[in-house]
Order: sequence, then structure tokens, then C-alpha cells
Amino acid sequence: MTANTDVDVAEYEQVGATVLRAVVETLHSAPGNELATRRRAVSLRWLGDDATFASRPSTTSPPDEPNGLTPGDTLGDDPRFPLVVG
Repeated sequence: MTANTDVDVAEYEQVGATVLRAVVETLHSAPGNELATRRRAVSLRWLGDDATFASRPSTTSPPDEPNGLTPGDTLGDDPRFPLVVG
């Protein structure tokens, strides 16, 4: 990793079964996979029960399709956002 004196950079070795928690404002990346095996990851996004839909002028990740939602609608009734703990 190239040193940058304008920002704080942290780098940690990641091994199998490692869990990484990042705040959405965190810029993160990974070097290319030079192993003979595939690198796999899963990304989860947790929302509070008061989360509402908002349209964005840029592309979001994952892509944010309204599917009938309008800005300000709660996400609790949308099947794309299942309730994990009740």
C-alpha cells in the first residue's frame, strides 16, 4: 500500500472467517487475488426500523430500484428488506 500523509491509513491481514465491519463512509479496497483459489465475501446492510427510502442522484451499491417506493416510504414492508429480529 502506498503511504499517504493526508489521511490515516490502516491495513490488516485478513484470513479465512475474518469479519470486517466498516462504516459506510469508509473507503476500503483489497489487493488482487494472486492465489489459485477464489476469494469469497458476503456483504450485509443492516437498517433500523425507522429507515426510509431516498432516491440518489448517483449509482448506489447495491443498485437501488424503487419498485413502487417513493422518497420517505418506510422500508419495513418491502420484501427486499426482511426483518431479522422482531
